[in-house]
This record gives sequence, structure tokens and C-alpha cells, in this order.
Amino acid sequence: MPCPPPATIEAPEDSVGGAEAGSIRHPIALASGCPVRIVLRPRQALHFTLPGFRGTRKLLRHDWSYDGAPPRTLFSARRAPRYHEGGESHFDWYDAPVEAEDGAVYREAADGKDAYGCSDFCQFDFLECDCAGGDWREQNDALHVTVSHRDGLEAVAGVVAFAAAEPGRAAPPLCGGSSGAPRAPVEVALAVAVAALLAALAAALVALRRARRRGAAARAPVVELAPPLDSSDDVVPTTPTTPTPLLRDRPDAHGRRLRAP
Repeated sequence: MPCPPPATIEAPEDSVGGAEAGSIRHPIALASGCPVRIVLRPRQALHFTLPGFRGTRKLLRHDWSYDGAPPRTLFSARRAPRYHEGGESHFDWYDAPVEAEDGAVYREAADGKDAYGCSDFCQFDFLECDCAGGDWREQNDALHVTVSHRDGLEAVAGVVAFAAAEPGRAAPPLCGGSSGAPRAPVEVALAVAVAALLAALAAALVALRRARRRGAAARAPVVELAPPLDSSDDVVPTTPTTPTPLLRDRPDAHGRRLRAP
């Protein structure tokens, strides 16, 4: 099912006790893979839920594209995560997206230290976490997601998408097409490679055209023009004529030739 054009969602003024959409009490349900535009001012947060995990081995995919430093993103399989520097916080794990990247797929680990078996204040590397609680996908259908800008200093806007992806698909296509969805890293690399190839072909074509022009100029015959004549060297062409016979050689009326006196 195609995604609708991405809606713009602004964080509520009170994301904890407020009744607006996007608060802890009223999280926004996201369609898997469909992008949304979000706007957060300092100390604000947006709360979402992503359904479709219960009884599956689907993997979480997170794509982002921000116009500044990406805000912190928190996840929990039990309740809406919350982040407060120096205050009350609760989440299963969090990620801190960086501008140099545009997406991540959270894969399963053989030792169970991954996004599906770890809980209670884990970082995204899951190295030192409580990972003995079992796979939350066996019991929970929806994953709770919070994009928090609690420690931000300036407003930030961007496009994000969260997807429940089938296992074995490293780069599942996001819904939305050209509607503004961030692209998968593989797709970005492919687009860059194609653009570079097209640029190289265009440069080669221009060079070939220039070489052909230079070759044509070299093969063209050279016509040297004679210098103009001086007035003293002007020659008036004459038409050869039969010499006029002298009077003495002319015959008279009776056919006799006259002799010179």
C-alpha cells in the first residue's frame, strides 16, 4: 500500500502531561516505512508507536534526514520512552543519529545482545546491557519510539521513517517513493555512482567533440592568396590579332600586288 505524502508534525508544547497528538499520553501511530516531517524546538519531544512486530522476526529500520544535528532517538517495547538530562528517564535503548549517516537497520546478534533482547538504559551498541529478558517481539506488537530534543539548543526539522522490515532484507525499500522519504544507504551509493558515471560520459563526449573539431581544422586545405599587384606592375592583357598587311603587299582591284615605290 503506497504511503500518503509525508505529514508535518510539530512537537507539542507539553509532551509529558499534554493532551496533544505526539505527547506521551497520545503517541502517534506510524505506518511502517512511511516518512513524516517533524519539527522540534529545544526541550521538546515527539512520541510515536510502530506496530506490526508481535509473533514475527521483523527487524527495526530507522531512516533520517535532518537540517541540523539529529536529535536523540529512544526506543522501548513496554512504554513510551523518556529522556531528561539529570532527571527522570526511562527507555530500553537509544540511538544518537549522526549527520554523516542517513539510516540504520538493527540486526539480531547471536549472543542476544541486540535491540530485541536488551532492555533498561542500553546504548545502541548493546555491549553492557541487561539482555536476559527474552525477545520482546514474542509478546509486544508495537514498539514505542521517542524523538527527543530535550538537550538541544536550536530548533531542528527533518524527515524520519521507521519500518518493521522482514528479516533477510538488508535494505528494504521504504514507502513513499519521491515524496521525501530518506533513501537507503545502498540506494544513495548507487545514485552517487550513476551520477559520477554520467558526469564522466558527458566529459568524454565533450572531449571527443573538441578533438574532432581540431582534426577537421588540421585536414582543411590551406588557400594562400597572392599579394595585391602594384600599379606599376599592372598588365593590360591584349588579344592577339592578325597583322595588317602593308600597303605594298595589298593587291589592286585587278588582283595585282602593288610594289613599293
